[in-house]
Amino acid sequence: MSRTTWKLKGITVLLSATLMVGSLLMPVTTVEASSANATAVPASAVQRTNLEAAVSVKEFSNRLDEFAGRYGLSFEGLVGDGEVQRKDVAVAVHKLLGLPEGDSGYQDILDAETSIAAGALHKAGIMNGYSSSRFAPYHSLRPDEADALIKRLEAYLAPFNIQEATIADMQAAMEQGKVTSVTLVQTYLNRIYRYDSKLNSILTVNDKAIQTARALDEERRFQGPRGPLHGIPIIVKDNYDTADMPTTAGCICLKDSIPLNDSEQVARLKAAGAIIIAKANLDEFAFNITTSSSLGGQTLNPYNLAHYPGGSSGGTGAAIAANFAAAGLGTDTGGSIRIPSSLNSLVGIRPTIGLSSRDGIIPLALTQDVGGPMARTVADAAAVLEATAGYDAKDLVTTQSLGRVPDSFLNFLDQDGLQARGSVS
Repeated sequence: MSRTTWKLKGITVLLSATLMVGSLLMPVTTVEASSANATAVPASAVQRTNLEAAVSVKEFSNRLDEFAGRYGLSFEGLVGDGEVQRKDVAVAVHKLLGLPEGDSGYQDILDAETSIAAGALHKAGIMNGYSSSRFAPYHSLRPDEADALIKRLEAYLAPFNIQEATIADMQAAMEQGKVTSVTLVQTYLNRIYRYDSKLNSILTVNDKAIQTARALDEERRFQGPRGPLHGIPIIVKDNYDTADMPTTAGCICLKDSIPLNDSEQVARLKAAGAIIIAKANLDEFAFNITTSSSLGGQTLNPYNLAHYPGGSSGGTGAAIAANFAAAGLGTDTGGSIRIPSSLNSLVGIRPTIGLSSRDGIIPLALTQDVGGPMARTVADAAAVLEATAGYDAKDLVTTQSLGRVPDSFLNFLDQDGLQARGSVS
């Protein structure tokens, strides 16, 4: 045996082994071809070669009925004998949950009912295809697939806990249909009404927040989300101009002052799909670090009501720490984002001057003023900064940012970023 011949045979053996293993891992379909030009077999004729006993219609119907009973859902049951097919599973689960319609994009699904059901279940993270274009609707359901499906159903129906939820958590839950932006806004507003009397963190609540959330939910349904902040509730410090709420800087003399336009950062948040649900107390005109104002009084720290929240963005800090919104905006001249972020266990970013516009922010010292995000996680703060950073002709100092703002700050996050890179002698 020559070396060349041995190599060729070795490759042949290796390929054969690979194909044999692959046949055990992938669904097997049978097709008949009388020639090299054989036509494709219709989807309805595709049959699955089972490597283990498939789940019967009766067995799956009983499991789904038991599951529905545990969660108080109405299930009519499946009709028929033999093995249950994936298309029937998709339609039954879709009806059970009452999910919104969704277009699957699977090329092997020919009927609208199955396509809608498969699309909705894929979006909800409950049932996937074998690829982005192939669902295999006529394949029988395997026992392991049935077990995984029930576990995903249980996870899907588990209550969504808004406390400490990240922006990514909220976005995923809305995409899955578990919650809506209206639900998020109402839940946060309920928390404000219930708890803020002890904190004094909020000056004004947006009475159009629910209306805005409803419109964004409809937009998501028909057009998809704009980005990471679509439908996400945000609180801003009350020295940012807002055209739909007063901007007071905490001073009682400005309690009814409503600007003509939004500040640039607020406008960018709204363009990204965020909802400004409230405006937060601050040290009057952002001049101190305790967060006390003639309009809002003294804001307290949610971790200990005997302590200050820091300032001057202490209202935003206390509100985000108390889970009154997903994230917020503060301003910083000499520590006014960093101090309350530290005292309320938050992540605060003081952007480099010129990275984000200061247009529409009541000034304290223009050579030092900046506005930036305050959030519960680094990723959340980065998502807000991503939406607000960039050039603005109304603030010429942002000329420095031209060509220097990355497409995404989120792409630069490192889960191991705080781990030590080496010892220091």
